[in-house]
Amino acid sequence: MDPPTDLLAQAGEILQTLTPRTLATLLIVVDEDPQTQGDIAEMIGSARSTVSKYLLSLEELPLPLVMKGRQRYTGTDTGRTMIGLFDGMFDRFGVDLATIDWQTDTDVEQVADCLTPLCDSRTATPIFTLEALRDRSGIVDLLGTPRSVSVKVIVNNVSQRHSERGESTTTEQVRTILRRFDNADAIEFNGDNCTLTEKGQEHACLLHRIVDLLEEPDDRDTHIENAQSDDAARTDSQPSSAPAATTVTDRVANQIDPRQFTGGSKPHTAASTDAEKTPVLIPAYWLVSDTEEVTEQTETQSTAVLPLNSMTPKELVERASHLLEEHGTDAELIPYWTLQMGDELHPLEGAELSLDTVSPWSLLSGVSRQADQREDGQS
Repeated sequence: MDPPTDLLAQAGEILQTLTPRTLATLLIVVDEDPQTQGDIAEMIGSARSTVSKYLLSLEELPLPLVMKGRQRYTGTDTGRTMIGLFDGMFDRFGVDLATIDWQTDTDVEQVADCLTPLCDSRTATPIFTLEALRDRSGIVDLLGTPRSVSVKVIVNNVSQRHSERGESTTTEQVRTILRRFDNADAIEFNGDNCTLTEKGQEHACLLHRIVDLLEEPDDRDTHIENAQSDDAARTDSQPSSAPAATTVTDRVANQIDPRQFTGGSKPHTAASTDAEKTPVLIPAYWLVSDTEEVTEQTETQSTAVLPLNSMTPKELVERASHLLEEHGTDAELIPYWTLQMGDELHPLEGAELSLDTVSPWSLLSGVSRQADQREDGQS
């Protein structure tokens, strides 16, 4: 299902706020003990007044990433999750955020290169453009090879998004954004079509992870109130000149990898509940390139591509279409009862579904019929 336009715009606001040094500010607040503005300014080599603006922007986002206690700043649960998402993306780019020297221009430029073009604009047009590319290319959480998308289709999609907000855009404005994406190595042009690169896919999936966070139940006020109460208790229990008590803020670095997700699953953070980690038995189609049985031992030669409990009909159609393109009709999709533990999927035994063994093309046709019937029923 396409994300609502307002949520996309809010997710874009978050991404556009996280410039290199704003990201550094968030990283320090999340990873260290509660910090003062002066501490943060010294660590990233910026003026205290500038850091004050960074912190204010992080507080006022649709999802607040930091919060201020009586004297110091701490990260919210969402802020910790956000750092985990960025850590995972940077790790796949070959950059370790933990080793970045924020006072060194070359290091900061390296981070900026990874973030561009996400943080390069203050309008929603680049975000709507990125979403149009993701939606029309058919990628699902970094799975599959993205299809080429025509500029005309992108322009129409972006214009529709702006129209929903009572705004307007032009073809030339969208083309300008696409040229910026091309210069930043987020897309590649092929005539009047363009394709998301690996970097562009990472950015598109990061955008959707943030949309997922925005859609989650709003219990953030409770987290903020509890954290502020803890901060007040800590401040009252010690002289103002004493160092803050040490707190453990486990970094989520590299624990969240969108490549592990298959169709709509939420990322699991350090704050996941025990219920989220409880093993669940689900039906899933496993892709195999030969007739060997899918087992734990052969899992490296097969892929759980279609967990039926978490993919919408549209996502099933998109994924099955990619399988056809990537593997041809010789590959098989075999239904197996699958043990889901967090982000991990483990095949157990064959599942008795409507079809024992199907090709990607037959699955695509069947899912298309189901989607059409569902839409007819709703209408």
